[in-house]
Amino acid sequence: MGRTFVTAAAAALFLFAPALADDAVKVRAPAGYFALQPGDPVVLEGKRLVTDRQLALPKVAGLTIRARWAWLHPQGGKFDFSFIDSQVARCRRLKKPYKLLVMTGRESAPRWISGEWYLEAPVPWSPQLAEQYGALVAELGKRYASDPLLVGVHITGPTFPSAEMHPARGIAGVKGFSLKAMSSAWAASIDDYAKAFPETACILSISVQPPADRYLSEVVAYGRSKLGPRLTLEHNAL
Repeated sequence: MGRTFVTAAAAALFLFAPALADDAVKVRAPAGYFALQPGDPVVLEGKRLVTDRQLALPKVAGLTIRARWAWLHPQGGKFDFSFIDSQVARCRRLKKPYKLLVMTGRESAPRWISGEWYLEAPVPWSPQLAEQYGALVAELGKRYASDPLLVGVHITGPTFPSAEMHPARGIAGVKGFSLKAMSSAWAASIDDYAKAFPETACILSISVQPPADRYLSEVVAYGRSKLGPRLTLEHNAL
């Protein structure tokens, strides 16, 4: 049985230790400090990106490639992975491993997604969100899952608005909300990543903000049952 663990995040660098795996299971997992790039549109203007010189530093183990869902999926059925491809190319050139982190929720969800929205994002239990995000994760898996430099993927989807499991303020008062609806939304995202990335650590950034504190244990237990040694728990704190 593998173990999960919690990591602490500094402002722009994340420290990871490799997950333990059964001998029969080989899991590519991050180890060391990973530089984290901003997830806002200014990145596309070539500003605030981690430079090649910074990424090449010996103490920087790798790069967390962060991108908004709306960048990658500008229209239904059409994907644009040019930004991720450009960052993967840098990692290959510098021989640095990388992780993928898709930002969802407010300011990051594609505006064309139908269904119920709340605070500028699809509600976490939206079937349209689950369908379209699942399609994105499947495409990411086809494109990057077999790359030996890919050592981790962050489980997002029902997030608001970052990689953490933080729920939107007031979500408990929205029609359709229940603890089961929230845990089921997270389980669906876990399923998507488990299928798309069968040999890669899957990272869940936990939250204890209400009402996440009431369904966190169920989500983590499901993640353990589904991912085994691939599940990595992370706690982001300054």
